[in-house]
Amino acid sequence: MEDDKAIKKAAERIARLLDQGMAGDSFRVRLASDVARAAADMALLRSRSSRSEFQRAVVCRLREQGHDAAVCMTSWRGKQDVSAGRYEYIDVVSMVTGKQATTPGERYIVDLGFTAEFAVARPTAAYASVLEALPGVLVARPKVVQQVVKVAGKAARRSLKGQGLTVPPWRKKRFVAAKWFAPYRRTMGDTAGHHAPVVASGDATMCRTVGFVHACS
Repeated sequence: MEDDKAIKKAAERIARLLDQGMAGDSFRVRLASDVARAAADMALLRSRSSRSEFQRAVVCRLREQGHDAAVCMTSWRGKQDVSAGRYEYIDVVSMVTGKQATTPGERYIVDLGFTAEFAVARPTAAYASVLEALPGVLVARPKVVQQVVKVAGKAARRSLKGQGLTVPPWRKKRFVAAKWFAPYRRTMGDTAGHHAPVVASGDATMCRTVGFVHACS
């Protein structure tokens, strides 16, 4: 079937995107290792608490390791064919040390349950290969995440239609993308109530939070 072929190609495309995103990026390699270690250290908390509490614990551990990590909370209003929603993920901003000062560098998105966001009812055998290609814990630059979300989301909709199912509102293209790319609020996991201004995703605005400066790009 044409849909199955397209879905299998999507899995290959996702694998290439993630591999290319890792190539030559030593900070991402180190960050991915630190995230995996922090998540493993907090594994017991994950089974006994909410996703939000688990993420905040991981953020605290990453900050202890010297990373500029925070929880990003997105929210968006419903309009036209997009339902209202909200989501949380982690971001980490690398720091560039210059001769006179240390400045924010690249921003990385960290999602501790990424694959689960693309689970669908009655997945086709071809779509199972897409789920296998997706990382359970995602660590990538926003541009890579945007491409992966686009490819995986389209494959999910193909799988649903291939099974004769209606695409629900929370599987629509704009709803899925909004989870990571709607305006977000950046907050420290260990300091409840200390919030940064809301930032439009994709904007190069600087956010100030409790004395720290973060690049929200």
